[in-house]
Amino acid sequence: MFLLLEVLTLNTGITGAEVRSLIGAGTGNGSSNLVIGTTSTTAMAGNTTTITAQQATDIVNNNKKITDSGTPAVLSNGTTPSLNSGISASEMRNLIGAGTGNGSSNLVIGTTSTTAKAGNITTITGAQATAITANTAKKTDT
Repeated sequence: MFLLLEVLTLNTGITGAEVRSLIGAGTGNGSSNLVIGTTSTTAMAGNTTTITAQQATDIVNNNKKITDSGTPAVLSNGTTPSLNSGISASEMRNLIGAGTGNGSSNLVIGTTSTTAKAGNITTITGAQATAITANTAKKTDT
């Protein structure tokens, strides 16, 4: 089997620019005279994201959707949340890592940013702290 390659050449007197102009091609130097647009008679921009026909069909038919068929544990009418039927307060506390609901808690008591402050601690306001630091609320003994 032999493969014969024919070299195409332009007839005498015809330039590449004339042929490109005739067929609506670019100049050959990377530029083009094609009109960028969105119709069947224009070219699509090179940075346009395209999808396949199957992807378009899936979008139109809403295929591949993910449906949450679960039952919400917490309901809300826009103001007051409530537990859905069949969901217990104990289950919710366990889910979110809260205390038992009987006055005890699983929070660690301490003095760091990752611990809870004990409920019997006396606190002061920012203004009181400033006054103590500046010693502006001092009393004199007369």
